[in-house]
Amino acid sequence: MELMSLTGGQFDLAERVVAPSAIASTVAQDALQSRVITAVSFDGNGQAHLMSYGMQGDTTVYDTEVSIVDPQEVADAAAALAADGFVITAFGGNDTDGYVLVGTKVHGDTMPRPLYVYPQSNLPGRAWTQVLSLTWVEYASSGSVSSQGDQTVMEQ
Repeated sequence: MELMSLTGGQFDLAERVVAPSAIASTVAQDALQSRVITAVSFDGNGQAHLMSYGMQGDTTVYDTEVSIVDPQEVADAAAALAADGFVITAFGGNDTDGYVLVGTKVHGDTMPRPLYVYPQSNLPGRAWTQVLSLTWVEYASSGSVSSQGDQTVMEQ
């Protein structure tokens, strides 16, 4: 693990490769160690790659919930997480292995989170859905997912 120096503390990055069946338990284990999963993806062998960050000296314990869903279920899964007070800290996946949403919140927090899911008609033939304020999910006809910069785009 390489430490990155940021104002106010030392953050470290960890990457784990696990079977899909171990995603939820790995996320929960990291949360108990004051770590937050910030990225998730699947490799060509169907193994899940999880990246988490923690800050030296931090003792915050987080609650987590993981949803692995089909493309058409992403908005509903995000809404359920937000209603239970979770912030979606990682989102990724594919049509073969499913799409993973990692919800994280400070232990015991119950305040629902704002979630915005609405179609926009700014592109012909496509409906854009905004999940939270940072993740854009694009529904089209192909059923695939791609990422562009800091936005995650899903075509269905």
